[in-house]
Amino acid sequence: MGGALGAVALYLIWLGWHAPYRQGRDSNVETGPYDAQQVAGLALSLLILAVLLAWRLAPRPAAFGVSGGLWIACSADAASRPSSDGLWPIGSFLVLCAGAGAALVVSEVALRLRRRQPAAR
Repeated sequence: MGGALGAVALYLIWLGWHAPYRQGRDSNVETGPYDAQQVAGLALSLLILAVLLAWRLAPRPAAFGVSGGLWIACSADAASRPSSDGLWPIGSFLVLCAGAGAALVVSEVALRLRRRQPAAR
């Protein structure tokens, strides 16, 4: 539960203040609504959150909680956008798949590291 709430909070912090789409400076290509550093910051923050929770708590529920929270926040944001063209479920599914894949990797690494660590006395 904490992982999901943390992921939603990080999503709102990094991507909750997005700007409208804008015209590229050197081309007629429309960009946005997020800047690359916003998305990279969110990804790094989510990774840190997932690793910390997986290390301190049960790895699989922690990592998949972060993934689920990201999916819920992303889906709610995309579905509620007035400019939504109806394709948001496809993007939502891709976020779900990528998040689940990342959660699986993080949880497996955390499990293997925990097994190698000697028991605390």
